[in-house]
Amino acid sequence: MGGVLASLNIHLNYLKANSNFSNTIKDILIRYQNLILVLFLFSILYNYDVKEFNILKLLLVDISTFFVIFSFIYKENEIFSKGILWYSGVISYSLYLWHHVLLSFSIYFDNSLYYLVNNNNEAYLFNDILRNILVILLSYFFSHLTYKYIELPFRKVRDIKIVISLLFTSLLFIQIAHYIDKNKGLEKRFHINFTKIFSERFNVVGSNENGIKLLSSILGYKPENNGIKSTVDSIENIKKLVVLIGDSHAWQLYEGLEYYLRNKGYDLLVISNAGDPPFYKYYSISSKADKVSLLKEMKKVDDIYKVLEYLEKNKKIDKIIFSCRLIAYYMGGYDYGIINKKEKNDLDLVIYPDYLSKKEYTHELSFIKALESTFDYFSKKNYNFYFVIDNPNLGFDPQVYSYRPYYLNNIFKLNIFKGIDKIKYEMYYQREGKYHQKILKILKKYPKVKKLDLRGVLCDNNYCYIVKEGLFLYRDENHLSIDSSFYVAPYILDNILK
Repeated sequence: MGGVLASLNIHLNYLKANSNFSNTIKDILIRYQNLILVLFLFSILYNYDVKEFNILKLLLVDISTFFVIFSFIYKENEIFSKGILWYSGVISYSLYLWHHVLLSFSIYFDNSLYYLVNNNNEAYLFNDILRNILVILLSYFFSHLTYKYIELPFRKVRDIKIVISLLFTSLLFIQIAHYIDKNKGLEKRFHINFTKIFSERFNVVGSNENGIKLLSSILGYKPENNGIKSTVDSIENIKKLVVLIGDSHAWQLYEGLEYYLRNKGYDLLVISNAGDPPFYKYYSISSKADKVSLLKEMKKVDDIYKVLEYLEKNKKIDKIIFSCRLIAYYMGGYDYGIINKKEKNDLDLVIYPDYLSKKEYTHELSFIKALESTFDYFSKKNYNFYFVIDNPNLGFDPQVYSYRPYYLNNIFKLNIFKGIDKIKYEMYYQREGKYHQKILKILKKYPKVKKLDLRGVLCDNNYCYIVKEGLFLYRDENHLSIDSSFYVAPYILDNILK
């Protein structure tokens, strides 16, 4: 846009070449050229690491670019007219093509987060700086070769046959790229094999046929919740029933619990919905939800309580386990705690119906009201109610920073890819300690609510583990893997069956 503006003004200036106005503008641009360059550099730095579209910031870049291009028409700048900056402009298209490719590959060799998690700030900074320097140097090296041996020779081509052959070659490469994209990669590629292994070991199916059939018979219609699993398909077949309710952090526990409970003569039913904690008479929903979406999400939670009341009426419930990623709802966003990610001031998740009175809304107080309402409800029941203090959130994706380095080292028979197999307990507690103190304080008011603390299984006094006893315990930044559901299940059973 800045270039277009400059071109337009250059053309207008040409038409008014002899006007006093044009000469005045020309004199100002020449006189303040260095100041214009400072403005341009400031606009670039001001837009560094921008995560969201901002029209005012982009306009600043466009306007400063316009002035830079316009001023250089009348006076060459010594800084930009020779040396590395001048040559950077000459090979700029090649730089544009190469730098992103090299940045993408450099991620595989990036150990900076490993050092950050292990509190080695010097190594973290050195690794990050070294990676960026190598990317810059390699970008210039390959761009020079590309410019000298491909770009320059092809600029001189005048033979129509060569031009046509190049055109068909380009079309061929486009077709190959389309094929690769459509098939999500070529065969026998590392990331394809890794993704397949990861999918088999970590991904958990949200619902099963038994769960849908059982809840449909109770509700009289097919439920819309996306996390429903059961060991039985009808109420008549229920023996002793444990019900697991919550969000996706409830059904992440299902596989391990189902295996161990079945061996003890229990049935297991999980009723959950990803992103929706089943508070009693309260709902944690997006602050941007419209009326239709709001009613739909509220119905999913209400259906959970309809099923529970039906099962209670028919004396089928023995125990209920409540498991949610409550830290996200307490902090008002799913992205809370992500390392190197700027925290938002706005709330993504809010508590209804309190949020309808926006002027009087205090998120923390509404969250506590919702949780206490839930504890009040279950404290009055005759069955046992267990509240899960959730697994630690890692703050990064273990697939990238923990498991992939492990596979890369095995494939290349090297030990240069540093996988993060644990995080320091103090680092985790620094992020989530305030929340846990509040939860433990609330639990003291409800002696009938029994606590299941997964931190006791996944952490010791010094570390919280991602890889332990040969098991990959996490599916992503905050969800446990299938292996982990089997790893924590004995602890849960010891506490609910004693």
